[in-house]
Amino acid sequence: MKKILALSILISMVLVAIPATIASDDCAWCATDADGNAVDDNNEYTGIITKAHVGGNGNGGSGGQGAILEHAPIIKCKWEYDQTVTLPPSKPWQPYCDDNTHDACPFLDGLQVQVQLAANAYVGYYAIITDPDGVGHVDHVYADIWHPNGQFKYQIELFPIGFDNYGNYDKSTAIDTWNHVKQWHSSLVTYSEFTTHDPSWTKDYDIGWELEEEDAYLYYVAAAISYCQPAGDYCVGVRAIDGLDYWSDYLFNQFWYIPTAAVHLDFTTVDYGTVVESEWKQCPGDKDIDTHSLPTVKNIGNTPVWFSVLQDDMQFGKTADNWNVEYKARLSKDGVYTPVYSPGVKTTIPGYLGMCTEEKFDFWIHVLKGYPGFDYSGLMTIYAHILYPDTNWISPQVFAPAPLGVLQNINDYEPEEDCPCIDDIG
Repeated sequence: MKKILALSILISMVLVAIPATIASDDCAWCATDADGNAVDDNNEYTGIITKAHVGGNGNGGSGGQGAILEHAPIIKCKWEYDQTVTLPPSKPWQPYCDDNTHDACPFLDGLQVQVQLAANAYVGYYAIITDPDGVGHVDHVYADIWHPNGQFKYQIELFPIGFDNYGNYDKSTAIDTWNHVKQWHSSLVTYSEFTTHDPSWTKDYDIGWELEEEDAYLYYVAAAISYCQPAGDYCVGVRAIDGLDYWSDYLFNQFWYIPTAAVHLDFTTVDYGTVVESEWKQCPGDKDIDTHSLPTVKNIGNTPVWFSVLQDDMQFGKTADNWNVEYKARLSKDGVYTPVYSPGVKTTIPGYLGMCTEEKFDFWIHVLKGYPGFDYSGLMTIYAHILYPDTNWISPQVFAPAPLGVLQNINDYEPEEDCPCIDDIG
């Protein structure tokens, strides 16, 4: 009872010491709603500062850059895979890995990730890590990822491969995974500047030896990348922390999210209906992708797109050298119309469709000569093109800001020569 009383007194003293005032109007008690119930007038005081200090031996800097501490974990190498892509069978004269996955362009250096239209692709993040105090001393491994414009995307945690639910460890999966990446995807592997156990060893042999000796673990996690996120070079930095709160330095690399223009049309017919000679007639669209008689387009690729259109003469033909029909079109209700275009003339539609959005098309026809009572038909082709420059490639998705200790923009990393992402992203 005395302890409870003492605690109550302490809390009362702390509250009295707060240099802020929360007050109500003298008449607030009499405020009621339409049903006569008392109304809370929501008096509040915001902006109370909270503080905490994390103990440990982080190696400093707003990006974690700085000298690697003697006892910090060592990231020996890292790489990524495209976990979603499925390639056609390889040719005898151009072989690639027999499971037909991992890299959308296996004959190019570095990882190429293929967009999954209107869906998520999955990237696998791998790192082989040891620690001077023993690999079991590594507590956590994190990957920080930045968008092509340098802005922070998200942080994910990697976990060691090979442990079962009871803590038993089987090194075979880690060794097989390492042998596979070296045989088929060696250009994907990024190494840190570590010292091999024996000066005569290669880094590959040293890593393989540590996996065999269980002095290093393979860490892994897969994470989604949406079609709503812009194409380009994604920067990946991996860091590890051990039981003494020593942080490793970053090991950086990049992967290329292949720019792909792709759209979904909710219509296969543009029906102008009954038209009158010498009068413009519209086939209007709407912004609902499920109304098939009203033309709508949705961006399902990973870049903004612009459009062009090509139509035939719908069998209206010519009189002398002049077409008997002409057209115009626009994107969105506030869009700018194309110039009037003739059959067979590929024409750019002004404006563009942003990432992960949908919009209406409006199509117009002007018949200069036609025979009453006849039905005319033809073909229209719509082309979607990648919008350049890539400075307009802004995702509508919102991501949480970078946690303290991680740079919000990778272009602020120092020294610049230690980060391969800056030259390509800046």
